Amino acid sequence: MTTTKIRGYALTSSLKWCKDQLEPADHRRVMDALPDDFQEAIADLRPGAWYPASWFDSLTLVVVATADEQARDGLLADMGKFIGEDNLGSVLKLLIMFIKPAMLLGRLPQFFRKYYDSPQTTTRVERDEDNGGGTCYIEDFGAVELFGPVVEGWARGAFVLAGVEDPGVTVTVIPGEGTRGPTFRVHIRWS
Repeated sequence: MTTTKIRGYALTSSLKWCKDQLEPADHRRVMDALPDDFQEAIADLRPGAWYPASWFDSLTLVVVATADEQARDGLLADMGKFIGEDNLGSVLKLLIMFIKPAMLLGRLPQFFRKYYDSPQTTTRVERDEDNGGGTCYIEDFGAVELFGPVVEGWARGAFVLAGVEDPGVTVTVIPGEGTRGPTFRVHIRWS
């Protein structure tokens, strides 16, 4: 079985977000609760290198433990938005600022592949341009338990950067069947 991997970009940005956004006592609890191998690697994380996606999963699980249940998804969406803002290079930010939302929707699978290496995962896009929107499906992706709210925040931030004033972003998890992981349905609307 192939292990799903995540780029160091997402890990370093998430750790930065934790330091900046959490109360010092919560930040310390998060750092202390991370798996030993992750804690040992933190000082040497390289943004472009690949790491176990389970590290990101453990980080998000510990972060949500610092918040009440109502604040959980908002907290992770904020983290996802920060990851996108922190990692979209200046040239890519300029590109996003000048492309149409429909083109950005079509590029979401490539953005996914920038952060995740999950050989069994497939991505596809369905457009609904008549109604100003569309859906990106991330299929058979089960490595990151709290992936939905993080993706929601990232997508919202990217579409705002593309000029959409108030993008409607909804992430739905469709359970996998048999040995397949869940599908994340990222539905985006703009006007």
